[in-house]
Amino acid sequence: MATSPKLRLADQSVTTYEGLTPAGAHIADDAPDSVPRNAADAIAVEVEMARRGDAEARRSFLSFVRSWPEVVIERPGDDVVRFRQSGANAAHWARCGHRTATTIPVAAVADIIDQLFGKVA
Repeated sequence: MATSPKLRLADQSVTTYEGLTPAGAHIADDAPDSVPRNAADAIAVEVEMARRGDAEARRSFLSFVRSWPEVVIERPGDDVVRFRQSGANAAHWARCGHRTATTIPVAAVADIIDQLFGKVA
């Protein structure tokens, strides 16, 4: 719901947003495993790290931009990673006008998952 104000569009938004790449780069199939392939993988890693008690991950934030497809992971110390559609310039706004985003603490997501499924061993 953070990506679309309309519930009926949520499934399309999830498909679009999970496929966003770091800085809009085209990620080659033979890229090193340390390079996140898409926003979904990067979010999963960040939340899992937070569930396991990583202090930096727990102080991180996820921002879902509704004005255009973009996910931002903000880590402490000004470490920001933007995920955009392949070929997009992550340093520029995609449209004129306002940038509207929903920002969620990673710790909140991790704690909700822990409540639903139990703590990570």
